[in-house]
Amino acid sequence: TNQELTMAISKTWQRPCFMSVPAWLIKLVFGQMGQELLLTGSIVRPTNLINQGFSFTTPDINSCLEYIKDYR
Repeated sequence: TNQELTMAISKTWQRPCFMSVPAWLIKLVFGQMGQELLLTGSIVRPTNLINQGFSFTTPDINSCLEYIKDYR
């Protein structure tokens, strides 16, 4: 989820994570488009890549952020 990603970024880069935008505000400002684009999630899995034997260098959020942190 976005919350998991935000918390992982905050922890990895040792930055505070304290702000969030309430859903009602997004709906008020952006209407239906905001509801669909910003508040509705999607579960995406790399099934085809995995089935073909692809191996990810950084298979989870934390290892990916640690990897990126070195190039920041």
